[in-house]
Amino acid sequence: MNLKQSITIEKKIGEKSSTFSFSSDKADEILLQEIATGNRSAFAELVQRHTKKFYHLSYRMIFNKNDAEDIVQDCFIKLWKKPTMWQKGKNTKFTTWFYRVVSNACIDHNRKHSRVFHMEKEELIEDDRKSVDKEMYKTQQEKMIQSVIIELPEKQQKALTLSYYEELSNKETAEIMQTTVKAVESLLVRARKTLKDKITKRIEEVEK
Repeated sequence: MNLKQSITIEKKIGEKSSTFSFSSDKADEILLQEIATGNRSAFAELVQRHTKKFYHLSYRMIFNKNDAEDIVQDCFIKLWKKPTMWQKGKNTKFTTWFYRVVSNACIDHNRKHSRVFHMEKEELIEDDRKSVDKEMYKTQQEKMIQSVIIELPEKQQKALTLSYYEELSNKETAEIMQTTVKAVESLLVRARKTLKDKITKRIEEVEK
């Protein structure tokens, strides 16, 4: 998600895109306090600072560019409309808390929109053709992995996405998921096993 998409968020709350011409070293918590007073510039800066990060998370959980953008935009707009969602002293740092908000929104989206991926036999078989075909094969492999990830149980998918794709520590993942490090470790073990089993089964099916 780029600056143009960030501007879309600001347009939805009625601010002109010209506000997106600055940056500062203010901490997120300071910006959030200013947002609570109706400061649109502080909101614009928070959006600019973190949109890309949370879009990456959203996409990795639903694998749809437009829906991922919409989810992040909606989460930021909800924060603008109700800044007291985050309260200093009661919540963790902003990014940890917002990871939780966005990932929960992605799970809700997946519950409402069943996603089915269909892979054809020829899509999974690599041959001796040139590099362009190998790149296509790589893309097809990635699609298969995406289809398996999105079929994981919700908690396993969330733990896998945060730990592996967002490269967060198990401690950070546990804080976002509001659980223990031990529970996260267990979820990751089960997620890896489920992925391995499902991918093996998928390959066996198309090779028949």
